[in-house]
Amino acid sequence: MNIAQGSLEECKYYIILSHDLHYITDDDFKDLSYKANGASWYLNSYIKGIINNTGIKD
Repeated sequence: MNIAQGSLEECKYYIILSHDLHYITDDDFKDLSYKANGASWYLNSYIKGIINNTGIKD
């Protein structure tokens, strides 16, 4: 999970860098940032669920 979190942060960095270098538009930046933050939320929730053992129960 730590590797996934690190990779996601790296992707966020590249999104910011691409925007700063004008490789992507403002709209693309907002869209990609929104998606990356959503993926981060899901990943963190998944990790917390594993730690707390509150996964899906029958």
